[in-house]
Amino acid sequence: MKETLRIILTFFVTIIWIPFIILGLVGLALFVVFIIVPLEALFGPE
Repeated sequence: MKETLRIILTFFVTIIWIPFIILGLVGLALFVVFIIVPLEALFGPE
């Protein structure tokens, strides 16, 4: 019973964390794009 409860808890924690991880990765990707692209435009081919 205790083992089952632990599995269920792990499952729920994983489900809760997945959106946060995805949002974090998307945020990081957007941050990189918004930082790199203007720098490329500024210091790119004149």
